[in-house]
Amino acid sequence: GAGLFWKWPFYDSIQKIEVREQVINLPNQSVTTKDGKIMAFSGAIKYEITDVKKAMLDVLDYDTSLQNLALGTLASFVTRIDTSAGMYDNITDEVLEELQLECENWGIDILGFWLTDIAEHKVYRIMSQDVPLVIDE
Repeated sequence: GAGLFWKWPFYDSIQKIEVREQVINLPNQSVTTKDGKIMAFSGAIKYEITDVKKAMLDVLDYDTSLQNLALGTLASFVTRIDTSAGMYDNITDEVLEELQLECENWGIDILGFWLTDIAEHKVYRIMSQDVPLVIDE
């Protein structure tokens, strides 16, 4: 706003923030569906900063927070899906809508959400401290 401000050269700092449209790639994550299938999903989010003050002060590291929020939202929708009943029909629209609602408070406008990779796979986990891991080369 208008007025007289003091500038302290060694105390004050300038932070730059990009407000243009940006795209975040979501890493691959494994999620178990309602009918027990293990699916791997990855995606992308397109967003822009609409309120710099909120983006800087209301959320710590908005890029990482946005990525984690998107992965969690996607996982919560996938766990409710039955793959035999049309799995991917509305998932992108539902996740996009949820992200838009959550990110309003952060000064971020979500412009798009896409699934970039979907695959069914199997997961094998070895969980023992007694068995040494030996790999033949």
